[in-house]
Amino acid sequence: MSLIQDVAGGGGPDPVPGPAPLSRKQKGSKGLSPGARFALRKTGAAVGTLFFVLVVNFFLFRLLPGDPIGMYTRGRNVPPEQLAELRDELNRPALEQFLTYLQNPFASTIDSAQFNRPVWELVTGRIWPTLLLVGTAIVLASIIGVWIGIKAGWQRGKSFDKVSTGVTLTLYSMPEFWLGMILLIVFGVGVFGLPGIFPIGGISSPGVDTSSLAGWLDVAWHMVLPVATLTMAYLAESTPW
Repeated sequence: MSLIQDVAGGGGPDPVPGPAPLSRKQKGSKGLSPGARFALRKTGAAVGTLFFVLVVNFFLFRLLPGDPIGMYTRGRNVPPEQLAELRDELNRPALEQFLTYLQNPFASTIDSAQFNRPVWELVTGRIWPTLLLVGTAIVLASIIGVWIGIKAGWQRGKSFDKVSTGVTLTLYSMPEFWLGMILLIVFGVGVFGLPGIFPIGGISSPGVDTSSLAGWLDVAWHMVLPVATLTMAYLAESTPW
Protein backbone atom coordinates (compact mmCIF):
# COMPACT_ATOMS: atom_id res chain seq x y z
CA MET A 1 0.00 0.00 0.00
CA SER A 2 2.87 2.32 0.85
CA LEU A 3 4.41 1.64 -2.58
CA ILE A 4 1.12 2.75 -4.28
CA GLN A 5 1.09 5.87 -2.14
CA ASP A 6 4.68 6.68 -3.09
CA VAL A 7 3.94 6.27 -6.80
CA ALA A 8 0.78 8.34 -6.53
CA GLY A 9 2.64 11.00 -4.68
CA GLY A 10 5.26 11.20 -7.40
CA GLY A 11 7.87 9.30 -5.42
CA GLY A 12 9.41 5.92 -6.15
CA PRO A 13 11.07 3.12 -4.33
CA ASP A 14 14.46 3.78 -2.82
CA PRO A 15 17.28 3.00 -5.29
CA VAL A 16 19.24 -0.18 -4.67
CA PRO A 17 22.75 0.76 -3.47
CA GLY A 18 25.52 -0.28 -5.81
CA PRO A 19 28.74 -2.02 -4.82
CA ALA A 20 31.20 -0.06 -2.76
CA PRO A 21 34.12 1.34 -4.75
CA LEU A 22 37.34 -0.64 -4.53
CA SER A 23 40.23 0.83 -2.64
CA ARG A 24 43.56 1.40 -4.33
CA LYS A 25 45.03 -1.67 -2.55
CA GLN A 26 42.12 -3.86 -3.68
CA LYS A 27 42.40 -2.60 -7.26
CA GLY A 28 46.09 -3.45 -7.35
CA SER A 29 45.59 -7.00 -6.05
CA LYS A 30 42.29 -7.77 -7.80
CA GLY A 31 43.99 -9.61 -10.64
CA LEU A 32 46.07 -11.83 -8.34
CA SER A 33 44.87 -15.11 -6.94
CA PRO A 34 44.95 -15.69 -3.17
CA GLY A 35 47.88 -18.05 -3.61
CA ALA A 36 49.86 -15.44 -5.55
CA ARG A 37 49.15 -12.76 -2.94
CA PHE A 38 50.22 -15.17 -0.18
CA ALA A 39 53.43 -15.97 -2.06
CA LEU A 40 54.17 -12.27 -2.58
CA ARG A 41 53.63 -11.50 1.10
CA LYS A 42 55.87 -14.37 2.19
CA THR A 43 58.55 -13.43 -0.34
CA GLY A 44 58.49 -9.81 0.78
CA ALA A 45 58.73 -10.83 4.41
CA ALA A 46 61.64 -13.17 3.64
CA VAL A 47 63.53 -10.48 1.71
CA GLY A 48 62.93 -7.96 4.49
CA THR A 49 64.12 -10.41 7.14
CA LEU A 50 67.24 -11.26 5.12
CA PHE A 51 68.10 -7.58 4.67
CA PHE A 52 67.59 -6.92 8.39
CA VAL A 53 69.88 -9.82 9.35
CA LEU A 54 72.56 -8.65 6.93
CA VAL A 55 72.48 -5.10 8.27
CA VAL A 56 72.55 -6.21 11.92
CA ASN A 57 75.39 -8.69 11.33
CA PHE A 58 77.43 -6.09 9.47
CA PHE A 59 77.18 -3.32 12.05
CA LEU A 60 76.97 -5.44 15.22
CA PHE A 61 80.48 -6.86 14.97
CA ARG A 62 81.87 -3.41 14.23
CA LEU A 63 80.50 -2.13 17.54
CA LEU A 64 82.24 -4.82 19.60
CA PRO A 65 85.42 -3.77 21.47
CA GLY A 66 88.82 -5.07 20.47
CA ASP A 67 90.93 -5.29 17.34
CA PRO A 68 89.07 -7.26 14.64
CA ILE A 69 92.22 -7.67 12.53
CA GLY A 70 94.11 -9.09 15.50
CA MET A 71 91.29 -11.50 16.29
CA TYR A 72 91.00 -12.57 12.64
CA THR A 73 94.73 -13.27 12.28
CA ARG A 74 95.27 -14.72 15.77
CA GLY A 75 97.44 -17.83 15.66
CA ARG A 76 98.23 -17.37 11.96
CA ASN A 77 101.47 -16.29 10.33
CA VAL A 78 100.26 -13.30 8.30
CA PRO A 79 102.76 -11.13 6.42
CA PRO A 80 102.87 -7.42 7.39
CA GLU A 81 101.81 -6.43 3.86
CA GLN A 82 98.59 -8.45 4.18
CA LEU A 83 97.92 -6.97 7.62
CA ALA A 84 98.29 -3.47 6.19
CA GLU A 85 95.91 -4.37 3.35
CA LEU A 86 93.33 -5.68 5.80
CA ARG A 87 93.55 -2.51 7.90
CA ASP A 88 93.15 -0.36 4.79
CA GLU A 89 89.97 -2.26 3.92
CA LEU A 90 88.66 -1.81 7.47
CA ASN A 91 89.31 1.96 7.33
CA ARG A 92 87.24 2.47 4.18
CA PRO A 93 83.84 4.21 4.42
CA ALA A 94 81.14 2.10 6.07
CA LEU A 95 78.84 2.23 3.03
CA GLU A 96 81.59 0.97 0.73
CA GLN A 97 82.38 -1.84 3.18
CA PHE A 98 78.70 -2.77 3.37
CA LEU A 99 78.40 -3.01 -0.43
CA THR A 100 81.51 -5.19 -0.53
CA TYR A 101 80.00 -7.29 2.29
CA LEU A 102 76.89 -7.87 0.15
CA GLN A 103 78.94 -8.77 -2.94
CA ASN A 104 81.40 -11.15 -1.26
CA PRO A 105 79.07 -14.19 -0.99
CA PHE A 106 78.64 -14.15 -4.79
CA ALA A 107 82.33 -13.65 -5.59
CA SER A 108 84.25 -16.71 -6.73
CA THR A 109 87.60 -15.27 -5.58
CA ILE A 110 86.85 -15.24 -1.83
CA ASP A 111 88.87 -17.89 0.02
CA SER A 112 87.88 -19.68 3.21
CA ALA A 113 89.98 -18.64 6.19
CA GLN A 114 89.77 -22.17 7.61
CA PHE A 115 90.37 -24.32 4.53
CA ASN A 116 92.39 -21.88 2.36
CA ARG A 117 90.22 -22.75 -0.62
CA PRO A 118 87.62 -20.74 -2.57
CA VAL A 119 84.34 -20.61 -0.67
CA TRP A 120 82.24 -21.48 -3.70
CA GLU A 121 84.40 -24.53 -4.32
CA LEU A 122 83.57 -25.75 -0.82
CA VAL A 123 79.87 -24.91 -1.18
CA THR A 124 79.36 -26.54 -4.57
CA GLY A 125 81.03 -29.72 -3.38
CA ARG A 126 78.44 -30.06 -0.62
CA ILE A 127 75.26 -29.03 -2.46
CA TRP A 128 74.40 -32.46 -3.84
CA PRO A 129 74.86 -34.38 -0.53
CA THR A 130 72.83 -31.70 1.27
CA LEU A 131 69.97 -31.82 -1.24
CA LEU A 132 69.99 -35.61 -1.18
CA LEU A 133 69.89 -35.75 2.62
CA VAL A 134 67.34 -32.99 3.27
CA GLY A 135 65.17 -33.87 0.28
CA THR A 136 64.91 -37.52 1.27
CA ALA A 137 64.06 -36.60 4.87
CA ILE A 138 61.37 -34.11 3.79
CA VAL A 139 59.71 -36.62 1.45
CA LEU A 140 59.68 -39.35 4.09
CA ALA A 141 58.47 -37.00 6.83
CA SER A 142 55.68 -35.69 4.58
CA ILE A 143 54.45 -39.18 3.66
CA ILE A 144 54.59 -40.53 7.21
CA GLY A 145 53.22 -37.32 8.73
CA VAL A 146 50.22 -37.14 6.39
CA TRP A 147 49.42 -40.80 7.05
CA ILE A 148 49.62 -40.24 10.82
CA GLY A 149 47.48 -37.12 10.59
CA ILE A 150 44.77 -38.83 8.53
CA LYS A 151 44.62 -41.88 10.78
CA ALA A 152 44.65 -39.75 13.94
CA GLY A 153 41.83 -37.63 12.48
CA TRP A 154 39.66 -40.71 11.90
CA GLN A 155 40.43 -41.93 15.42
CA ARG A 156 40.33 -38.61 17.25
CA GLY A 157 40.55 -38.99 20.99
CA LYS A 158 41.52 -42.66 20.81
CA SER A 159 44.81 -44.32 21.73
CA PHE A 160 46.47 -43.86 18.33
CA ASP A 161 45.67 -40.14 18.31
CA LYS A 162 47.05 -39.59 21.80
CA VAL A 163 50.18 -41.70 21.31
CA SER A 164 51.04 -40.25 17.88
CA THR A 165 50.55 -36.69 19.13
CA GLY A 166 52.78 -37.27 22.13
CA VAL A 167 55.51 -39.02 20.13
CA THR A 168 55.65 -36.46 17.32
CA LEU A 169 55.69 -33.49 19.70
CA THR A 170 58.42 -35.15 21.77
CA LEU A 171 60.55 -35.69 18.67
CA TYR A 172 59.88 -32.13 17.54
CA SER A 173 61.09 -30.74 20.87
CA MET A 174 64.39 -32.65 20.72
CA PRO A 175 67.41 -30.81 19.28
CA GLU A 176 68.40 -32.43 16.01
CA PHE A 177 72.09 -32.65 16.91
CA TRP A 178 71.27 -34.38 20.21
CA LEU A 179 68.94 -36.88 18.54
CA GLY A 180 71.59 -37.55 15.90
CA MET A 181 74.26 -38.20 18.52
CA ILE A 182 71.97 -40.64 20.34
CA LEU A 183 71.35 -42.56 17.12
CA LEU A 184 75.08 -42.58 16.35
CA ILE A 185 75.95 -43.91 19.80
CA VAL A 186 73.29 -46.62 19.78
CA PHE A 187 73.34 -47.76 16.15
CA GLY A 188 76.74 -46.55 14.94
CA VAL A 189 79.13 -47.15 17.83
CA GLY A 190 77.14 -49.72 19.78
CA VAL A 191 76.05 -49.94 23.42
CA PHE A 192 75.70 -52.66 26.07
CA GLY A 193 77.91 -55.04 24.13
CA LEU A 194 75.89 -54.67 20.92
CA PRO A 195 78.01 -53.66 17.92
CA GLY A 196 77.17 -50.69 15.74
CA ILE A 197 75.79 -51.58 12.33
CA PHE A 198 75.67 -48.20 10.54
CA PRO A 199 78.53 -45.92 9.43
CA ILE A 200 79.27 -42.98 11.70
CA GLY A 201 80.50 -40.52 9.07
CA GLY A 202 80.84 -39.70 5.40
CA ILE A 203 78.44 -40.20 2.54
CA SER A 204 80.22 -43.21 1.05
CA SER A 205 83.00 -45.66 1.80
CA PRO A 206 86.51 -44.81 0.56
CA GLY A 207 87.26 -46.18 -2.88
CA VAL A 208 83.61 -46.93 -3.78
CA ASP A 209 82.39 -45.82 -7.19
CA THR A 210 79.20 -43.90 -6.36
CA SER A 211 78.02 -44.04 -9.98
CA SER A 212 77.54 -47.83 -9.83
CA LEU A 213 74.70 -49.80 -8.25
CA ALA A 214 76.98 -50.88 -5.41
CA GLY A 215 77.91 -47.25 -4.88
CA TRP A 216 74.24 -46.20 -4.68
CA LEU A 217 73.57 -48.88 -2.09
CA ASP A 218 76.63 -47.76 -0.14
CA VAL A 219 75.42 -44.15 -0.16
CA ALA A 220 71.94 -45.25 0.95
CA TRP A 221 73.51 -47.25 3.81
CA HIS A 222 75.48 -44.19 4.95
CA MET A 223 72.34 -42.05 4.83
CA VAL A 224 70.20 -44.22 7.11
CA LEU A 225 71.07 -42.49 10.40
CA PRO A 226 71.15 -38.88 9.13
CA VAL A 227 67.89 -39.31 7.21
CA ALA A 228 66.24 -40.99 10.20
CA THR A 229 67.31 -38.08 12.42
CA LEU A 230 65.91 -35.38 10.14
CA THR A 231 62.77 -37.39 9.36
CA MET A 232 61.90 -37.71 13.03
CA ALA A 233 62.69 -34.03 13.60
CA TYR A 234 60.48 -32.92 10.65
CA LEU A 235 57.68 -35.33 11.49
CA ALA A 236 55.65 -32.99 13.72
CA GLU A 237 55.90 -30.21 11.12
CA SER A 238 54.54 -32.49 8.39
CA THR A 239 51.70 -33.99 10.43
CA PRO A 240 48.38 -32.18 9.69
CA TRP A 241 46.68 -31.98 13.09
